[in-house]
Amino acid sequence: MYEPDHDQQLNHSFDPAARNLMHAQQEMGGMNLLIRLNFKYILKLLLYWLLPITMISIGSGLASFFYISKYKTKVYTTQAIMVRLGRNEEGPYLYPQVDANTVLETVKIRRNLEKVKDRLDLELSVRDLYGIIEVRAGNRSDTFYVKSTYKDPQICKDIANTMCEVFIETYSQVFNESAQEVYQYYLSQREKVFQQVSDAEDELKRVKEKLGVIQPDQELEMKMGQLSDAEVAYQEALMRKEELQSKIDDMKKRIADLPEKVQVSETLTRESGKEIELLERELERSLQRYTENNPKIKEMKLKLKQLKKYKEQNVQEKEVPDSRTISLNTVRQDLEAQLTSMKNEYVVLDETILKRKNRIEEIRSELKGISNVQEEYMNAKHKVDVSRELLDVIDRRISEVRIAKDSSSHDIGILERAVAPVFPEPTGRKILAIVSTFGTAFFGVVFVLVYAIFSPGVKVPGDLDSMNAVEFIGTLPKKKNSTLTTYFATLQVVVNKIDQQTSSSRNTMVSFSSVKNKEGKSTIMDDITDMKSVTGKRFLILKRVVEEDAKRIIQVPKESIINFQDFREENMILPEPVKINERVSRLYYIIDSNVSKMNILPEMVDNFKNSFSEYDCIFVELFSPKKNYQVSSCIMHSSNYNILVTKYGSNTVSALDKVTKLASAGTDKKVGTVINFGDLSLG
Repeated sequence: MYEPDHDQQLNHSFDPAARNLMHAQQEMGGMNLLIRLNFKYILKLLLYWLLPITMISIGSGLASFFYISKYKTKVYTTQAIMVRLGRNEEGPYLYPQVDANTVLETVKIRRNLEKVKDRLDLELSVRDLYGIIEVRAGNRSDTFYVKSTYKDPQICKDIANTMCEVFIETYSQVFNESAQEVYQYYLSQREKVFQQVSDAEDELKRVKEKLGVIQPDQELEMKMGQLSDAEVAYQEALMRKEELQSKIDDMKKRIADLPEKVQVSETLTRESGKEIELLERELERSLQRYTENNPKIKEMKLKLKQLKKYKEQNVQEKEVPDSRTISLNTVRQDLEAQLTSMKNEYVVLDETILKRKNRIEEIRSELKGISNVQEEYMNAKHKVDVSRELLDVIDRRISEVRIAKDSSSHDIGILERAVAPVFPEPTGRKILAIVSTFGTAFFGVVFVLVYAIFSPGVKVPGDLDSMNAVEFIGTLPKKKNSTLTTYFATLQVVVNKIDQQTSSSRNTMVSFSSVKNKEGKSTIMDDITDMKSVTGKRFLILKRVVEEDAKRIIQVPKESIINFQDFREENMILPEPVKINERVSRLYYIIDSNVSKMNILPEMVDNFKNSFSEYDCIFVELFSPKKNYQVSSCIMHSSNYNILVTKYGSNTVSALDKVTKLASAGTDKKVGTVINFGDLSLG
């Protein structure tokens, strides 16, 4: 056992200056960020990992390069250009010109894709064809680019050109269906009105012959003129109402056929073929561990059979996507806006028709005072005039609808046809390889930096450069062939030698290096790398090194280090507890991990009672509760003290701070502190 050098007896580490330093360490959790930022240490760690990071990054880049080169299919891309000719705004049109977004939405509708597939006899599904065609607006709002991507350059060209042709045909047909219905309606009305004109002229001729009237008076003529204008306006409003009703019915049919939402894109993250391959590999590995009758093997075989059956049934279909992006149908929205406008106009026409009808009745009431002869003549003449004017209105509407119908079929044309591409699209393998290389290197450096800053290494505040450094190279017993007691016995020899070499120095940092044998293997159980001192108070810092910095800091005065395994010796005398203040004392024990197997628990309990007999409560801080739980529990439960237990760690408030607060909380009870550093060698 280690005996302290009384000639160089040190003052206890809990004087005011040392306690302030310890409290500062506790507030920082022993791991202040500024202390962590040891740039020399970070640089050393980066240089250590430089070669592995470089090799892994280069390997990642090369793997990406060769994978893309071997497995990515070469595809060709070409495009055709369509142009929409501007309309003459003064010309009559049945519908206003739609915007560019509406045109883009109507290119890749299912009807058009099916026609393209049938014309080119493509062995593709409509969904696949939808994915290889891209439609976008040009720099001008009246130009549209139809781009196709396919593995065969000739088919790629044909797809783009055929898509343009089919769209132009469908576009004209869609926007002219209602125009054709209106045109047929006006033709039928023209025949009826033409017959009315002929009948009215015959009636006027008979009235003239009967009454011998050449010219009515001016007043009657004026009234009849007003009546004629009112009736013409009334009939025109009725026809306009019929026309609007036809448009509204047609628009409702078109809107009903359009979905409210359309699919914009879809995402497929896993295919059944790859899932079958992964399941087969897993089954092969499981058969090495389990028999054929194992439930897990049966379940995997059943799932594999179902996946193969599903793939055979859907061999021509693409995998069901995992997610789809849905958006509102802009074509439907545009048509609904037009329908709303037509309905509003329809309501206004109803009010106009009612007003004109009332006006006609007013004029006719004014004509009651006119003589029957004049009225009969003017009525006959009025019928002729109304019929002729109505015939003129119908002729004008027929002409307008014909112009609108003809002009709509020539709104869009092919400006430039697609040609077969010569070179395939670049795979981007070089860029991806570079990104993979530098990305791997970046994350490697970030990992090392985070590791360097947040690793559990301990940095003690202070000017370490001003400390005297002593290097001690030696070996310690191997873990398998030695006990913890042997380990600490060897450690005490090391401590004695360090004390002899550093007795004249108040600030000392001692580093240990492991010694390797001829085969290059480490011969010690753990590396002890740092022994640091702060302001003349020596603190023994033990650390297990596995390619990283300090893991634990144990602030233990040499005078208080005791191994409980030494209690087997007779008349063992414990050192006196270190007095912190009048009501708080502290004593450090190191408990062997094998002590629970020895018949020494009664002695340990007696020593606790003797050491802390004057205290009212004991504060126990467990360093390794899993290894020493039985021993610590026996000690605590057999001592009949009011015991408070906590776990030691660099991120928790130390026992000293808790005990000091407990003792200074206005009570007269005395508090004893026990730190259990059991199983210290195992980190």
